[in-house]
Amino acid sequence: MRRASLAQAPSRRTHPAVDLSLAELPLRLPPLFAEACGYKGTARFVALCWIPELRELWLSDDGKARVGHADPFLILCDHAATGDALEEYRRLATGQGLRPWLLVDRNRRTLSMGNPGAVWNVTESQFDGEQRERQCGGNVRQRPELVRAVRAWLDWMGKRRGRT
Repeated sequence: MRRASLAQAPSRRTHPAVDLSLAELPLRLPPLFAEACGYKGTARFVALCWIPELRELWLSDDGKARVGHADPFLILCDHAATGDALEEYRRLATGQGLRPWLLVDRNRRTLSMGNPGAVWNVTESQFDGEQRERQCGGNVRQRPELVRAVRAWLDWMGKRRGRT
């Protein structure tokens, strides 16, 4: 069986609840990636936006953005197993114009890229009008373990695919 290259173009395959203007990136997220970035909720979809000039990662599951933890995201961007898939996102995030957002599907462990409106439509609609209080920050003692787990999983995937 032939494996798809990580350098291939983003896929337009999406979950039915996902706006069609979102492009799924050719990578698999490590388990608990959103939690490692500081997410404490239970929603399926979590929006992420990297603000490079501030070195901040913003996240949301309900249309209200909060600052998360950037380290796991930067590890994902720089790792040999996943960095190529995020190259276009990083280029667009540092350029002029509309900054794209990423959408984490926690069930499928996928990452999609799209314009802010498309990403936020998914996150705002997932609760069917139910307001939920979200906290971003997570257990401070658990966060280093999650960051190590993200790095270890990426190293393992890189070795499986011959990208170390």
